[in-house]
Amino acid sequence: MTLRNILETLRKWLLILKLVLKKRTGMQHSFESLYKALSGERGPGFDTILKVIGALGLKLHAKASHG
Repeated sequence: MTLRNILETLRKWLLILKLVLKKRTGMQHSFESLYKALSGERGPGFDTILKVIGALGLKLHAKASHG
């Protein structure tokens, strides 16, 4: 497998990942907007964070501090 084939395969997988993440989060705007929200260019809203966490199959738990 050549480097070109590997890069093309990665590009295709990234596109699939983008589409799945967009669908699972239910976010209607473009992936670029989602990327900007998570890239540090601007602070994402808490709702965006929860949607992405849920789309990845994760749960967020809070624990009281004892200090």
